[in-house]
Amino acid sequence: MKRYHFTALILACLIVPIQAGAQSFFMAKLSASQETHVVISDARGTAALALTDAGVRFLVSVEGLSGPIAAAHFHNGAAGEDGPPVRTITGDFTGNTASGLWTASDGQPLTDQLIQSLLAGDLYLNVHTAANGAGEIRGQINPNGVVITAIEPMDDQVPIAFTLSENYPNPFNPVTNIIFSLTRSAHAVLTIYNVLGQKIITLVDGPFIAGRYQVTFDARALPSGVYLYQLEADGQQRVKQMILLK
Repeated sequence: MKRYHFTALILACLIVPIQAGAQSFFMAKLSASQETHVVISDARGTAALALTDAGVRFLVSVEGLSGPIAAAHFHNGAAGEDGPPVRTITGDFTGNTASGLWTASDGQPLTDQLIQSLLAGDLYLNVHTAANGAGEIRGQINPNGVVITAIEPMDDQVPIAFTLSENYPNPFNPVTNIIFSLTRSAHAVLTIYNVLGQKIITLVDGPFIAGRYQVTFDARALPSGVYLYQLEADGQQRVKQMILLK
């Protein structure tokens, strides 16, 4: 059985079907050691976030807490500093997992200032229990995630063949462009794999009309190496190779 990279699976869960737009991805690992006060706990957690045109989509998973979750929030503060809560996610938890979408129209809105804090690494998650009212585990949100800067249609002409072009530039560091063509409307999936066949991230997963599309892929969070990118649509499949050199 394949062993998929845990981070990649979390990120893949956050992909939303789109034809054009931008998404940026962020990770956080939660632990007691990141709290600014003394906590004795083996609890841990992982969070993944996607900044999209709709807002911030998040998925948080925790385990090993000393008791039920009493409260959980996003906070605005740098690593090692306490900051005010800016979005409560207590009600988004079902068991040990929370998911949701944070938007500008929420009661605790996602403002432009908070987006800047997210991009600067100045947001963190804090999960509270009855035994640790100030917080049992905390995780600073890492801004150095994999980024898709754009998915854009290239022209209005209907292609005559289903194609996946060589990415350019190749080798690249850290941004490259991937172009694919669809001869008719179809659900398209564009996925990055490592040379062992392990899925790294799904770049595209959604409906597209016939046309040519360019995906601008920012891989600054990935290590140097050879990667494969695969396009699946309308019962067809194409695979190409790219080289990331840092």
